[in-house]
Amino acid sequence: MCECGNKDQTPKEAVELIKGKLKGSPDSRVSDIVGTGLFRIPYPEAGVLSYQTIAVFDLHYEECRKRGAHCKAFKFLPDEFVSKAEVEKFLAKSRDEQARDCFQFCGAAGLNCPPLCFCGESSNFCQ
Repeated sequence: MCECGNKDQTPKEAVELIKGKLKGSPDSRVSDIVGTGLFRIPYPEAGVLSYQTIAVFDLHYEECRKRGAHCKAFKFLPDEFVSKAEVEKFLAKSRDEQARDCFQFCGAAGLNCPPLCFCGESSNFCQ
């Protein structure tokens, strides 16, 4: 099932990458893993129940969680999972282009939203 209903929508693959790095080196800490925080926040200029995604680079997972506490949703993407360049390229697209890239059914068992997209609040489609 997709991450619908969860505030923390960090992809399972990203979580596995983090866990693998921590297991691989006894001196590793979560704070050693740097990435991008994506935050889903209200976008009242676009209409009722509209949201936009903003990115904050060079964060650690715990800092991302803290900053995401009052957002509609958030996710942490380690730099090794999704590069800053990929995030910047996606966010430079128009809202319509982003919507096309994200349009995917996420309600079926085992399907998740693409890494740069969020599970829709009131539907089983990625946004």
